[in-house]
Amino acid sequence: EMDGTREAVTVPAGDFPQALKVRHSFSFPVTLTLPTGATGSILTVNTTQWYEPYVGLLRSQVDSASLLLYGQDVPVPMESLIELVEFRKGE
Repeated sequence: EMDGTREAVTVPAGDFPQALKVRHSFSFPVTLTLPTGATGSILTVNTTQWYEPYVGLLRSQVDSASLLLYGQDVPVPMESLIELVEFRKGE
């Protein structure tokens, strides 16, 4: 999902005052092995990413994750953070 939102982002590579904000929602079929037996489910992961034109991905983070289990969404602890460490302008 992208609505043209721009935000200031600071990463180790520097400050980017007009980074483009993009939200993603990914759903994956999974099979769980539980004490009661294997069951099928859906894992949904929501992320936010910030991009700078002519630079690329500045930052990516997992905002939330959940597992559809027996008809209910169960939160799944998941952490991920990626940041641009260095960027050098071409000559």
